[in-house]
Amino acid sequence: MRVLLAGGAGYIGSHTAVALVEAGHDAVMLDELSNASATTADRIAQITGTSVPLVVGDAAADAAVVSAFGEHGPFDAIVHLRRSRPSGQSMQMPLQWYANNLRTTWALLRVGLARGSGRFLFSSTGTVYSDPAGTLGPRRVVEARHEAARQCGRRGTLRLRSR
Repeated sequence: MRVLLAGGAGYIGSHTAVALVEAGHDAVMLDELSNASATTADRIAQITGTSVPLVVGDAAADAAVVSAFGEHGPFDAIVHLRRSRPSGQSMQMPLQWYANNLRTTWALLRVGLARGSGRFLFSSTGTVYSDPAGTLGPRRVVEARHEAARQCGRRGTLRLRSR
């Protein structure tokens, strides 16, 4: 499977790229590098022995997503890992964070659906960085994730169909 990782050069994105490559999949990273480095692609190649392409661009911009598809597509799946940093700002400026996530999601969906991608995964690290007093608790979080994955379909991906 060929997977586009929006935010792929970041911490979670790079680990996802390694896991995908080690599982026999092809990964392509799309990242504007505001919170990451282009050397991430070199490090992934050192770890896996496989080159993972890096497209430098903002995943919230249709043109950057189109460029990634043009250079390395088609993609069987898109994983949305892009977010602003630091996470604490999400509590101070929630509307800015929501807008960031939505703009990126819409761009990835618009281009992905137009180019035939049928799987989309939005990943958020909110539960990792949240205030423990306000969380569901470890067991409830696992149950919530399992239920969400079950509702999304096989392997926790949401299968999309254009009309």
